[in-house]
Amino acid sequence: MKFNFNSLKDWFSEANGWKRIWIVSSTICFIYFGIAFPLAETNKGAVVRHEGLWAAEREMKNDLCLPYMKDNFDTLIEPKYSTDGSTCWHIFNHRRFSENKSKITEALFQEEFSNNERSIWVKYILLGLVISTLLALFAYLCGAIVSWVIDGFRKDGRRE
Repeated sequence: MKFNFNSLKDWFSEANGWKRIWIVSSTICFIYFGIAFPLAETNKGAVVRHEGLWAAEREMKNDLCLPYMKDNFDTLIEPKYSTDGSTCWHIFNHRRFSENKSKITEALFQEEFSNNERSIWVKYILLGLVISTLLALFAYLCGAIVSWVIDGFRKDGRRE
């Protein structure tokens, strides 16, 4: 099936006021929920996530944290919380909440962080697209219902 731009152009030029309002509002909705909403929501927790990444990177450079990266997880003792990279708390908790509690390297940690950030972005973009699609559908249905009601009043012979 070949897409015909002339038919789209004709549809736009013949669209009534309700359809034009729907097109403009749907476009604004898609821009907001597809771009602005994901940006705002992912940035809310970005500082905390990056602080955790930076603390873990400092810990991975600390020789005292090598056992927390390489030893069997069941033998490790939970260290005290710290952000200066001295206690290995971030490495310990990363392994604690990972699926298999396996040994980690700095490259693996970076890769997991990047994958996590990407998945957060994708989730918010998909959520935004679903929300905007539902709102556009709802607005179109409301316009169709209002148009149907108005057409019902016009059937008494008074055409405007």
